Amino acid sequence: MSITKAILSLRPGSEFTLSNMDDFSTIVWHTEVEPLTEQEVIDEMNRLAQEKVDKKEAAEAKLQALGLTVEDIKALLS
Repeated sequence: MSITKAILSLRPGSEFTLSNMDDFSTIVWHTEVEPLTEQEVIDEMNRLAQEKVDKKEAAEAKLQALGLTVEDIKALLS
């Protein structure tokens, strides 16, 4: 999960630049928002990553409930 996605999730509509996509300290805010801490961004990145895993697992469970096998699902995803 990227820093940019986490920031936009926490501060929708905010405008900012990030000169190094892997370095929180390079954020420059262009709108009036309360700045985020690095820990807030890390926590949101982790939450978004877990949400993605949860959605994938839920989709796979629905496909299995429809009668698809694990092999069928893997074939669909590859």
